Amino acid sequence: MLMNFLNQLVDACLQFGRQPQDQQRPSFNDFVEPVYQLFQKVHEQYLENFKEYRAMLNAPGTFSAKAEELCARLTTDNRFSADQEAKVVLFMEVSRQQITSYAGEETLIGFLTGISSYLSRAFTEVCGTQYSGGTLHVTSPVFRNTLAGQLRKMTAEAALTEEGKHTAGAQVLDGIVAELQSGFAAVTKSYLALRTKMTG
Repeated sequence: MLMNFLNQLVDACLQFGRQPQDQQRPSFNDFVEPVYQLFQKVHEQYLENFKEYRAMLNAPGTFSAKAEELCARLTTDNRFSADQEAKVVLFMEVSRQQITSYAGEETLIGFLTGISSYLSRAFTEVCGTQYSGGTLHVTSPVFRNTLAGQLRKMTAEAALTEEGKHTAGAQVLDGIVAELQSGFAAVTKSYLALRTKMTG
């Protein structure tokens, strides 16, 4: 579900970004509102995913066993989202290229860069292997990799009790969710400003 919403969101933004500059004056109902609704769904799905991750950590059993199971889930989630993550990188590149055409449209710029910033928190671009046409760009799922790395670190930490590991795991999850919520709040603020400006 997340990947479906993410795909729709990025496609909508890419379609707008590829329009000729003299046509890039979107209406609230045709562009801003549907893009925000898709963004909201993407955010809700991220929160749902991390709610599921928390439930896995809170299930009966040792911390190390649950952490290992969750790390396997994170790897699977990463694998299934690879295509969309690559598209997110394309969206961020198009955003950077198009942003200069929005002179005098600070509120719109804030809205689009807010979405780009949110997505860049979830996926970061990693330069990979050089090839004849340039550099192969891949993406790294920041939040999932951060969580997996911290879980492995906690599992290996002999000084932490079982309770301490559970507490530390919950803190990492809470920190990631707080970042997602912060990014969502920034986009929502720009959206509300655009709604006021464009609809009176």
